[in-house]
Amino acid sequence: MQLRLVLSSSLVPVATEFTYDPADPYAVGLTLNPASAEPVRWLVAREVLRDALTNPAGEGDVGVWPARTSEPRPTVCIALSSPDGDALLVCGEGELADFLDRTEEVVPAGEEGAFLDIDALTAALLH
Repeated sequence: MQLRLVLSSSLVPVATEFTYDPADPYAVGLTLNPASAEPVRWLVAREVLRDALTNPAGEGDVGVWPARTSEPRPTVCIALSSPDGDALLVCGEGELADFLDRTEEVVPAGEEGAFLDIDALTAALLH
């Protein structure tokens, strides 16, 4: 999926890889691959992205909300904040919804707990 970085009054395309791993069923990975910098990886709660299709969601370092802009199709804004800087990105609402639908084919919403390996998580924490 291609996100667009908001810079002043222009949108700059940023190649972005959205990933989903059923071993971490609550999270979606976003790897931003800007042309002039190293890739940056973020983990965002899948539920936050789903909620943001209709209402503002997220808090702290990640905020996501639906936006009605001059774009010819509905968009979703993703605001990321870190000590290294802030970014505001937009993506197509339909593309994001399609991706989330595919993740829910792998792990249905509400059934994430069944996909967690609690013993492995406990062992990793105690090591």
